[in-house]
Formats: sequence, C-alpha cells, structure tokens
Amino acid sequence: MCSKGIIPKEIPIFVQNASDKKVVVDQGFKDVRVVGVNTPFKNITITKTGAQHGSDEMLCIPSWAEACYDCMGFVLKSPGQKTIYVAGDTVWHEYVELALKKHKPDIIVINGALTRYEGFQGSSMMGPDDIKKLYEMCKQSKIIPVHMDSYPHCTYTTKTMKKFVEDNKYQDRVIVPVDGEIIEL
Repeated sequence: MCSKGIIPKEIPIFVQNASDKKVVVDQGFKDVRVVGVNTPFKNITITKTGAQHGSDEMLCIPSWAEACYDCMGFVLKSPGQKTIYVAGDTVWHEYVELALKKHKPDIIVINGALTRYEGFQGSSMMGPDDIKKLYEMCKQSKIIPVHMDSYPHCTYTTKTMKKFVEDNKYQDRVIVPVDGEIIEL
C-alpha cells in the first residue's frame, strides 16, 4: 500500500541506460532495470528501439544534443497479445522505420504534437505528416498520437489533431485520446 502520489520504492522501474538507472537508484528505488533487447517482465518482452529527439539541425547544437542525445522508443510483446510500439520523443527517422519493419506493430503510439522552436525549421517529435506516413505504411496498425497539450512549443493540441484525423478520414485507425481516457483495443 502506498500513500497517494508516492510511488513504492519496491516496484520495477525500467530506464533507458545506466546513467538513468543511477539517478533512479539514488532516489531509493530498489528494482531498476535497463531496457535492452527482449528485456523480460512477467509475460512481456520489452525491446528498446532507437529514436532521435530533434532534427539533424537541432542536434548540431551542443546543448541540444547533450540534453536530447539519448532517447528511445520501445516495443511490448506478449504471446497471444497485440504488439505495441511506443515511438517516444522522436522525429521520423531510420530508427522508426527499422522498428516498424522489424516488429510489425498492431498498435503504434507516437508523441505527435509537432513541436516548433524559434530559429529552427524542424521539430523534436513527430506530427501530422508522420501520422499520414504511418497510416499509409502500416495498414494493419492502430495509431495513437499523444503528448499534445503538454508544452507551449507543441503546435498540435488534442482538438487540432482530432480535426486533422477527421479532415483526412483516418478515424478508422487513428485514435486521438483525451486526457484520462481509457482506450480498449
């Protein structure tokens, strides 16, 4: 039992690298695991996938590169269940294409708010054009854009993303959840 808002220190926590593990262990967590290829958890395997949090132009700036160099997505697989790919904070990149081809996910969750920063042409995460690519490329997959309404630099809100999906008639496979909504797939 835990107090509201406090995470029990004994629960498993999954992180992307040894540096993050140290930070979380230093906060008192006892069971911290670095995700790799086919990391087991109960009846699920978790596989780390590559990601790139920002355009090539953004990553040429040392401070941006240092803050965003090590990011990841992951794939969840369990026998008899749908395969889920969570792309994470990434732009469309060869890492994304590799994960899609290798894992052939049934469900794809992308951070799809399309961020914009003054002075840059690119974004630090995917957006509507990427949803269109996914829709056309992964005809068996449900696509769930999330992470809208999160930060001032997000150009797509849940409302504008829903409109984009409706305008393009993607409602059959693209689901835009509202905060707190539970989706059954």
